[in-house]
Amino acid sequence: MGKIKDIIKEYTDYLLFEKGLSENTKFAYERDLSLFFYFLKEKEVESVCSEDLVLYIEYMEKSYSRFSVLRKITSIRNFFFYLQKEKVILKNPCDNLEKLKKGSYLPEVLTISEIKSIVESFGTTPKEKRDVLVLKLIIATGARVSEIIDILTSDIDSEGYGYIRVKGKGSKIRVIPIYKDIADELKFYIENIRALFLKNKDDKENRVFAGTDRSSFWRILQKKAKDLKIEKRVYPHIFRHSVATEMLKNGAGLRAVQEMLGHSSMTTTEIYTHLGKRDLKKAYLDLKIGDD
Repeated sequence: MGKIKDIIKEYTDYLLFEKGLSENTKFAYERDLSLFFYFLKEKEVESVCSEDLVLYIEYMEKSYSRFSVLRKITSIRNFFFYLQKEKVILKNPCDNLEKLKKGSYLPEVLTISEIKSIVESFGTTPKEKRDVLVLKLIIATGARVSEIIDILTSDIDSEGYGYIRVKGKGSKIRVIPIYKDIADELKFYIENIRALFLKNKDDKENRVFAGTDRSSFWRILQKKAKDLKIEKRVYPHIFRHSVATEMLKNGAGLRAVQEMLGHSSMTTTEIYTHLGKRDLKKAYLDLKIGDD
């Protein structure tokens, strides 16, 4: 990428060493910015204009979840703010870009029947049993896919299997209860199936779900959705959105949802109240259509 690659590296090094951000955040910025300039065919930073940003946002909206788009926009905005502050550019192309707000950028969710159809589409092979259990735990807990895939055997309640311990953003630990049916499945999996995914009997792998990762699980869900002809873009995080929405629909308080999902800010959780209001509005309008 030549010059732009060097500029991105200088910026992400600044984030890491001067702003104190994590290696994961640094990597996320590198990836977001590299994709943006790849889309622009490695256009010089001085030549980027607001029209380029609008075109890129339109492209992203066809390929990424709403929250991913928001995050990538934030990466780009912060990058150009830094370049302007360092006098690398005179005019910031983000200045004329209307600021998107999370409250108006609501996540798509799956219906209960869509979730059931995906769960029921898994087979009975050891691999399918492992993967469907990952999905069931995501649905049962509202946890992020990485939080479930990364749980260790020591994170499981070894007596009753009644809860799991997950490590969320910022290495924050939270304990989430799981209901008996899932607890029984988890116990059976650990005792009878898990060993099949260890490389040998002396394997030191401590993860409960050895042999899988986020990207492979994402591909599995995409294939399931395609086979079931579900037109929504199905990815691991959509189950988290769906769980939060269903919890609020069924009377759960915002604080309970915030704690279960591990949101550091109530503002993030409140997005789902807007989503619920949208559903209520749609139901009301549907009722009015048939009302004489």
